[in-house]
Amino acid sequence: MIRDSPSAYNETLDGALGNDEAEWRMRGERGTADHGIAVAAIDSAGRLVGAMAGFVSEPYERRGFTATGEAVPYNLDPGRNELEMVKVLEHE
Repeated sequence: MIRDSPSAYNETLDGALGNDEAEWRMRGERGTADHGIAVAAIDSAGRLVGAMAGFVSEPYERRGFTATGEAVPYNLDPGRNELEMVKVLEHE
């Protein structure tokens, strides 16, 4: 899937192939967060035929992050943007 649409993964095929087992496990665990989900489609022969993960933006705001209004081009598709958010940290 990444070969056909790397922009869906924010990663190139070469980059994905360079990841070790620990990286893939960490990514899989993200789907267990309160604000995330990860699902896989397995056919009757046990083959992975699709995968999807998602999150909602509200957890960032609930934790004190705010959008700055700034954006940078998405590294795999410069026609799209990544949005910048900040959080002020209090020093005690």
